[in-house]
Amino acid sequence: ALLKKVRGAGVPLGEYVLVEGEVDTRGEVLAYLPQELQHGEMDFSAYLDSIGAVFNYRLFYELLDELGLDEEFYLSKRSLASLSGGEKVKWQLLGLLMKNPTVLLLDEPSNDLDLHSLAWLEDFLLKQDISVLFISHDELLLERCAEELIHLELRHRRSEPVHTISGLGYAEYAQRRQALIETHNQQAKKQRAEEKKRQERYQKLFERVDHEQRVISRADPQGAANLKKKMHSVKAMGKRFEREREEMKKFIFIDDEIFVRFDQAIDFPQRKVALEFHLEELSIEDKKLSEDISLKIVGPEKIVIIGDNGSGKTTLLKKIYEHLKHSGVPCSYMPQNYQDLFAPGETAISFLSVTGTKDEITKIRTWLGSLGYTSEEMTSLVTELSGGQKAKLYFAKMQLEGVPFLLLDEPTRNFSPLSGPVIRESLKEFGGVILAISHDRKFIDEVADEVYELRKDGLFLV
Repeated sequence: ALLKKVRGAGVPLGEYVLVEGEVDTRGEVLAYLPQELQHGEMDFSAYLDSIGAVFNYRLFYELLDELGLDEEFYLSKRSLASLSGGEKVKWQLLGLLMKNPTVLLLDEPSNDLDLHSLAWLEDFLLKQDISVLFISHDELLLERCAEELIHLELRHRRSEPVHTISGLGYAEYAQRRQALIETHNQQAKKQRAEEKKRQERYQKLFERVDHEQRVISRADPQGAANLKKKMHSVKAMGKRFEREREEMKKFIFIDDEIFVRFDQAIDFPQRKVALEFHLEELSIEDKKLSEDISLKIVGPEKIVIIGDNGSGKTTLLKKIYEHLKHSGVPCSYMPQNYQDLFAPGETAISFLSVTGTKDEITKIRTWLGSLGYTSEEMTSLVTELSGGQKAKLYFAKMQLEGVPFLLLDEPTRNFSPLSGPVIRESLKEFGGVILAISHDRKFIDEVADEVYELRKDGLFLV
């Protein structure tokens, strides 16, 4: 009912979208979970006050059990910011559910969740007997939990807003959408091939009539008049062809697609040791996270590290990256926080540039164009780009560097789920070594040769 009352169109305005319409919420109780934690320093009691939930002890203990939460947190008055990703989502959901909502609005609820929390979230969504509208880039979450899809996209260099509402499951929707786009583009290609042949025939006809007009004898005025009429008909035909050309199907270019092309010459030798790493203790400041960590990788293995939120996976990958750099091993690193490697004032072109030569800049522009960057985005500050565009930038850097060892921290987290299959296939076919952190279950299943779990007492093969 809420959605049917919305009308109007999305209009791109720089980084924003203007949406006009009406939303009818009469008789509804909405509960909204934002993508980023808005109440980080609050304890749970203060959080309940901020959302206006009435404290109902019976409901509170029912939800504690349903969500698998510990009452000790509530009694300890700890801040929400001190929790792991999964705990933050659960405690925020508990507060929202105490409002007895009729509609749950969840913005990327799976962000930063470990595998255990993802499994819990799926089960939670499937059990709800109220309406749930959620945004997600997690393909498996969409496949398992979404009953209806609302797909918003911008096509043709983000100049054409398109929306689709489908009652299909996600997997079938994605498959049908791809088939429809391929069929549409094949038809557009066929139309252009036929138009080219028609234009060639028309040009020959025009040139023949024009030639006859030029050489006609003044002594044959009747013939000249006939040719003039004929040329008039030919030009009218040309105008009709122009109108028909404007009505031809346009090729569909999808801006969220990513074309990942690693150098096929990269071929890490079989069974050659790529990494031998040992760490006595993994810690952040004074907090000990793990100990006695050992990892050996031989080429061309693809390894994924999993673990609970806050277990130290990102810290470990950074230490391995520093170890490889110190050892002189050519490698590319894609951090979880993209700002880690961006210099102040950096643009997309300067980030990828090494020599700054004209030929290199031309190559970079061509590469970025194939990834869907506009000319303006190529020269804008990297900080102004979207998360997806920044992620594409790191993939472009890895492709241009052409090194045989990739370190990837949540490489798929900012991509559209429709880009996922392309990224997974490319990394699966990559001829070098990959060491990645990921909670993307499709990425783990399709790309990883081996999976390790980081625990408090070390790194263990799963």
